[in-house]
Amino acid sequence: MDKWISGGLLIIGVLLLAAFIHPYLGQYVTQQAQGEARSNQQMLNATAYAQYSNQTSCTEAGGAWNETTGICQP
Repeated sequence: MDKWISGGLLIIGVLLLAAFIHPYLGQYVTQQAQGEARSNQQMLNATAYAQYSNQTSCTEAGGAWNETTGICQP
């Protein structure tokens, strides 16, 4: 009989712990996704700036920037 009581208390304890942790786990996952989205946006910004910088350097040097290929043609 003691086994049933201790087993039942263990199950109740695990369920209470899961109910307590669940909202924090969801918040953690959301924060991770938001961090990844910010990181992706920063990479896109850096890529766009690098392309703009290359294009500006190309035209300042008297070259022709090819939008399709992203190559400077002197």
